[in-house]
Amino acid sequence: MALSGAIALDHSDFMQVQRLQAIDATLDTIESWLATFFDMPLFSWIGMSVDVFAQFTHCLVVLFKLTTLKRHNWDSDEVMRRANVFEVLDRAAETVDQVPVTLGIIDAKGPRRGLLFKTSHLFRAIKALFLTEIGPQKTQEEQQSLSTAQDGSVEYGDDEYLSDEFLKGLWEEPWFSDILMPL
Repeated sequence: MALSGAIALDHSDFMQVQRLQAIDATLDTIESWLATFFDMPLFSWIGMSVDVFAQFTHCLVVLFKLTTLKRHNWDSDEVMRRANVFEVLDRAAETVDQVPVTLGIIDAKGPRRGLLFKTSHLFRAIKALFLTEIGPQKTQEEQQSLSTAQDGSVEYGDDEYLSDEFLKGLWEEPWFSDILMPL
């Protein structure tokens, strides 16, 4: 009987190591994909397909889950050092903001406003929701990116896309609820 217990323990340890290796390989893949994504020239961002944007969003979702994963021997601080989801969102927002300036694209006013001009706001809104979901685990730098009202609620500044109404709508999106499901 003692022998089978030892075998089960060894098998469990082996499975744990395999699981951690698979999760680390996932992080490696995301790092590689993001490096390729951010190496795209600015003019490629204009014609970015829905598929590429969906892949980017999928990377964000998985990266967020890896950042918040609570597993024995899983170092979420290492995830933040290797591929900080908040820095990825900031970089994506900054890049999208550069595209129209660099390529001389002019936005339409009102309801015909271009998606290219709304995307950086969406990335910032996703970042705000991620920060809200992480809660007390925020790093000092991340906390400084949002201000806190006297009542303790988070303020998102004057950006209309970070209003409570917009964020509530984004929070209720089915794809966002997938982010919050356990890995």
